[in-house]
Amino acid sequence: ICIASKECCAVIVEVRTETDFIARNENFVEAVENIAELALETGVDGEITANDAITKLVDDLRITTGENANYSRGFKYSGGKFGDYIHHDGKRACLLQFEGDMEAATVKGICQHIVFHDPMGISADDVPADKIEQIRADAIKEAKDAGKNEEIAEKMSEGKVRKHLQEHTLLAQKYVLDESTTIQALLGEGTTITAFTRYTLGS
Repeated sequence: ICIASKECCAVIVEVRTETDFIARNENFVEAVENIAELALETGVDGEITANDAITKLVDDLRITTGENANYSRGFKYSGGKFGDYIHHDGKRACLLQFEGDMEAATVKGICQHIVFHDPMGISADDVPADKIEQIRADAIKEAKDAGKNEEIAEKMSEGKVRKHLQEHTLLAQKYVLDESTTIQALLGEGTTITAFTRYTLGS
């Protein structure tokens, strides 16, 4: 996984190979960095498919390494400000887009938090309605199976949904580096997180 950025935009890309030995090879790392730079120059935001230049670099990797390297995915953001974090094993990473002002250490910390906690979205508004309904339905069934009546089961399900969203949406989560505060509390006035992409190698 590699992340590249310039003033106006940033990308995260994933290139897979068969063994960790090759993935740590200097030539492979350099090639992935070059692929990220090529992805940065694409004119399209969002999902990045491999163009001819990226495909050629990957083909060259297959020849030089003897392994089945492949471009897996990429994502590009434009506008705003960016932060990123790649875990030391190179297998998990986050690219963050935000508006406003944040200290570099806070931006990095939030990216680390996203890598470790894998939130479903920035806030409850980002969680699909069908996912919320499934959580609610499971909670109602669980309460009824425990002998609760319809009204109590409904109330219990609302609490379960609220707790699930608190634990699994970014702004409501307790900060991984200081659990006495939340991600929302780290953001100064006028600062908003607009998007993030989190990758785990191979998933």
